[in-house]
Amino acid sequence: MITGAACSTIPDDAVITGTGTNSLVIKERINQDGTATLMFTGKARGTAVDQDGNSYRWSYNNHERATNTLAEPDVYNGPISDSFVLSGQGPLRIRASFLGNITENLALGTFAIVPTKVIGDPINFATNESHCDPI
Repeated sequence: MITGAACSTIPDDAVITGTGTNSLVIKERINQDGTATLMFTGKARGTAVDQDGNSYRWSYNNHERATNTLAEPDVYNGPISDSFVLSGQGPLRIRASFLGNITENLALGTFAIVPTKVIGDPINFATNESHCDPI
């Protein structure tokens, strides 16, 4: 669900609910130097409806490629791209995306994203809380 209270690019009283399908492919490659690279490709598609019954389609794409070091094998760092788009016959439109660098600590289950380019209002980069990018 996306609400206008969380997503700054739609009216405050807007509520969008949706359904769809999601796929995630994770590949791991062991590099010649002994480090590992994780590659994530996530794709999702679906439909949604707003509080007034207007219909929409949405799509989501995420790509990440992060490599660890021998000194810190549980910490992976690398580029990330993330994009969510909602469009349809209703008045609401959302385009929320970013490019950046992600650091993930698999042992702690934490991650941090430093954006280099942001379109719209995807997430709060300090807390990783979703704004207009619900996935």
